[in-house]
Amino acid sequence: MVISLRFRAIALPIIISSTLLMLDCDDKQATGADCYSLTMDITGAGTVQQIPDSTCYHTGTLITLTAVAVEGNIFNRWTGDVVRYDNPYQLSLIRNTSLTANFMALYSISIDMEPADAGIVYVDPDQEYYATGDSVGLWAVPDSGFVFADWIINDDTTETNPAFIVIQLENIMATARFTEAR
Repeated sequence: MVISLRFRAIALPIIISSTLLMLDCDDKQATGADCYSLTMDITGAGTVQQIPDSTCYHTGTLITLTAVAVEGNIFNRWTGDVVRYDNPYQLSLIRNTSLTANFMALYSISIDMEPADAGIVYVDPDQEYYATGDSVGLWAVPDSGFVFADWIINDDTTETNPAFIVIQLENIMATARFTEAR
């Protein structure tokens, strides 16, 4: 008995996935693919959003880094293999890259006067917050019938000149003290 088989060709649709295969950077040598890593570090108080977030980036992949400061801080710059001030910052890797997002604390200056109606204090620049190392000028001007006595800075008598500059390294409570003119 002879059995004869016939096959009929059937056209089946081919589905191609648009999923991008992301290789681990350790697989680079095994596959020969160009795969680079981005190592992120953070100095100060903040986080970094990385889009796309991956362990391996192929040449030409656009990466967007956004530094997000914790309240009371400000983003300063990116350092490491590049120094940039852009935020967000976009880059394409052509080699393994290390970056650090640098954040700085913000400080305030509170002004008081003793007695309260004895004069006026000017602050330059007059703003809500200052970054570490900012220079801020203080100038106490007495009203008629008063003279400037001294400054109390954070509970310490530190200055007898009515105009001086402080360097922001912490929150400052500055009290301009006046006395009655004789």
